[in-house]
Amino acid sequence: MLQKMRSLSPFIIATVIITFIVLMVVGDMDIANTLNMTSRLSPTSVIGEINGDEILYNEFEQRVKDLREQQVASNKQQGREDQEVDENQIQQQAWDSFVNEILARQEAKKAGLTVSKEEIADVMMENPPDFLKNQFKDSTGAFMRDLYMQVITDVDGYVERQNIPADQKEKNKQDITNFLTRVEKAVLETKLSEKMQVVAGNASAISPEFLKRKFASQNTSGSVSYVLIDAMKVSDKEAKVSDDEIAKYYESHKQFFKQKPGRKIKYVQFPLVPSREDSARSNNKINTINTELSKYADLAQRDSVFTHFLGEYSGVTKDYALTKDIDPSRLGFISSLPDRAVIGPVNVGGSISFLRVDGRQTGGDTSVRASHILINFGSPANKDSAKAEAEKALARVRGGEDFAKVAMELSQDPGSKNSGGDLNYFTRGRMVPEFEKAAFGAAVGSVVGPVESQFGYHIIKVTDKKSEKLKYSEIAISTTISSSTRKDIQRNALAMKEQLESGVNFDTLAKRLKKNATESVYFEKSNPILGSYDLTSFAFANPVGKVAKPTELRGYGIVVVQVTGAREEGISALEDVKDKITQKLQRIKKLDIVKSKAEAIAKQLAAAGSLDGVKSIDSTLEVRSAAMLKDDGNLQNMGQDVPFAAAALKLPQGKVSGAIRGERGYYIAQLTSLVQPDNSKFAAESEKMKSDLMNQAKQSAYYMWMQTVREKSKIEDNRPKLFNNGL
Repeated sequence: MLQKMRSLSPFIIATVIITFIVLMVVGDMDIANTLNMTSRLSPTSVIGEINGDEILYNEFEQRVKDLREQQVASNKQQGREDQEVDENQIQQQAWDSFVNEILARQEAKKAGLTVSKEEIADVMMENPPDFLKNQFKDSTGAFMRDLYMQVITDVDGYVERQNIPADQKEKNKQDITNFLTRVEKAVLETKLSEKMQVVAGNASAISPEFLKRKFASQNTSGSVSYVLIDAMKVSDKEAKVSDDEIAKYYESHKQFFKQKPGRKIKYVQFPLVPSREDSARSNNKINTINTELSKYADLAQRDSVFTHFLGEYSGVTKDYALTKDIDPSRLGFISSLPDRAVIGPVNVGGSISFLRVDGRQTGGDTSVRASHILINFGSPANKDSAKAEAEKALARVRGGEDFAKVAMELSQDPGSKNSGGDLNYFTRGRMVPEFEKAAFGAAVGSVVGPVESQFGYHIIKVTDKKSEKLKYSEIAISTTISSSTRKDIQRNALAMKEQLESGVNFDTLAKRLKKNATESVYFEKSNPILGSYDLTSFAFANPVGKVAKPTELRGYGIVVVQVTGAREEGISALEDVKDKITQKLQRIKKLDIVKSKAEAIAKQLAAAGSLDGVKSIDSTLEVRSAAMLKDDGNLQNMGQDVPFAAAALKLPQGKVSGAIRGERGYYIAQLTSLVQPDNSKFAAESEKMKSDLMNQAKQSAYYMWMQTVREKSKIEDNRPKLFNNGL
């Protein structure tokens, strides 16, 4: 027995040690974060229900994936490859799109609306959505329709013709088929939405009389001189509003103070920032590398030291790239270094870095920097006239005028005009062929043209050419938050949650922890409080006093949140609208206070027939002017005052008005000129105006209608419970 125990003892000890380590690790972690609820989900887990229609996990995840890929592609197209995708935002977009689609489908079914296979096929063949066309563009951005038609009409044949391993072809076919199926579904949902917009907007008829008034409003403007007796200069003390007045106004206007369900939270932040120990570790790494490098002056020895630390501290090597494509903050340090030379420590993009030039290449893909002056063909196209203008521009530049100055004056390329025509560096394949051939064929400093392209005629100045490529390596040491520091912060946040649940007052505890307690305003279900829809869902699903589990939020760190207020649909309480009522009544009182003064001044100026003598009446007043004033009331440097603008445009031209009550104060005005609508154009423009207004009305009506449908629908969102363990 003793011999058997001795033989088993190493295994028993090992088991005990492993168990001990597991218990220590699990015990040291926030269990809520350790247990990833997503791993418990099956493809058919129900993420949510919309009036009984289920959203399944696999469908939701596929939508999230598609939206994420679209965002990454969009970032790349805009030159923002390094921008991090906001996962919370992507997931919320996916959820909202599902909710809207399902509601639209349900309402379409009630209305008897359908979308035929022929309608979907017509869109896929003749007018594919932009996100689909983007998958079939060549290097110049042109849509490859022939290739697109091959793929969507014969997936099997297309894949069979590709030079890919046979064992990958079946998966390739399935991937393309699945993608096209999702596209067809998106087309179906879009067509349904369009039809629902027509139904929702049917009540939005545009009457002939309304069209005439709209046309007159858009085409009427006037130049007005005016004097403002500013009521907002009256002090709040002079226009004091009593509690009785506020209560009386509230009682007589209750119907205008409707409120939707709202919640309020209080929270503290535990910022996720590196500790002193984290900073010390980073500094030790920097000092270690620097000390070792400082021991050697020889290039080869410093190279060897760098190579050692490159592996130890997870450095990176960047392959050969044109110098124009290398981050300028790094290029500034390495461009003049000899091969294998090391520089550092230097501050690069917030990190302390050590850099080494690994090699150089010349020739190959030359990049050109050029500026241009573009003269469009015009509409309708007139090439002869455009070429003549381009030749005049060329003559001015060759005659000694500054190219940038002429470009800012004449160029019709909005993207480069304001920068003197500068297009920065570009490589082959980035410009249209005619432009590329001229730019790459010209010497630095030369001006060529006119060069004809599909955009018009170009006068091109080549300002630089680069063909050098650099390869370099970098060891970047940044102070990041360690896992132990993160756990400490999580533990502190969790401890606060537990104390709050035991009954400790939020503000008292926050003060004790030297944290700022912040309380939100009331927010609605559609508002992601602190940028988190999960927190909003938590607040609406729980009673006042409930504390959420510590939650990590972008821009906030880890937050501890308690629900502190709840109000249901109905009429707002007086205390919630008291400030709004006070401001309104104060504005009215201030206007009443300046009324008699304004009327007296208006009487004197009307008698004089001019506003010019206002300073002799009151030295604090001045005559202002508003050119091309429309009835939208926009006054330069004064903001908006619609009542004044509407009244001013109706004045007899040249006559000084009486005191006009506006939003800001009382005005005395004189209409100096008036541009009235050309009614002969009304017939020609009314149909387009009617179409535009109808589309706006339909979209607005559809949006409002869908908002109402959404508010009245039974929507169950299980995401917080499934993904975040219920907060």
